[in-house]
Amino acid sequence: MTESRSIPMLHFDDGSRIMIEGASSPSSDSSAPYPNINDANSNGRGKVPLELYYEIGRVAEEVVGKLDWTIAASRGRLLRRVTSSIKGDSKCEEHDVMNKSSEADDGFLCRIALQFPDELLVDASEVCWLMEEAISGVYKNKLMSQLDVFAEDEVEIPLKQELKDEIKKHVSQPPLVFILGDTTYGSCCPDDVAAQHLNANVLVHYGYACLSSPTENIPVVYCFGVSRLAIGIGGKYNSSGRVVIDENIWEDCVEKVLE
Repeated sequence: MTESRSIPMLHFDDGSRIMIEGASSPSSDSSAPYPNINDANSNGRGKVPLELYYEIGRVAEEVVGKLDWTIAASRGRLLRRVTSSIKGDSKCEEHDVMNKSSEADDGFLCRIALQFPDELLVDASEVCWLMEEAISGVYKNKLMSQLDVFAEDEVEIPLKQELKDEIKKHVSQPPLVFILGDTTYGSCCPDDVAAQHLNANVLVHYGYACLSSPTENIPVVYCFGVSRLAIGIGGKYNSSGRVVIDENIWEDCVEKVLE
């Protein structure tokens, strides 16, 4: 009679799959080598608030700035139409409109790939939602701010309203923000290959980066994470989510490092 064996359990950790025979659930065994995803100290962020550590505002601004705003993309043609109207250029840019777009209009404002190292994957899904909301806001503000120069007179009010309606219709599409799975290279290098396979417009790389190989195929925005030290010494965040540290605080920083 053959010895009965327990059913192997399949555990999902950081994207890799591990077959363990006769093992108990890692959540029920405190000695198991799996991080507790509910413990803020189990990842590289520690106790730093999520919005601050990942610099959501700053990264969203850089992402929108690195998008293709030329007439090759629909967003660029809309921006050109708005700025041309402001300058009073009534000529129809037929060449621009008929110029074949290099970026397909697929129902999304843009496609943004997020790359996380293993120790930060626990935050990936929440960061993804926050980035989607922040990118939508920055994107809309970039276009709407162009209308502020219009004079409030009877002639320009109808044109301004027409452009505003056109912008609102355009930004009603959401950005597609997604998380890259297993990376082709080490986590310190931007995986531009995987991002390009998914037609990403911009790649956001989180965590440590070696910066050894410049990426030319796709724009990359780096976020190294804001340490608890920067906040502890009096660092403050402005409306754009950037860390602002007064120059007089550097002495306190040195002291804390020496401690």
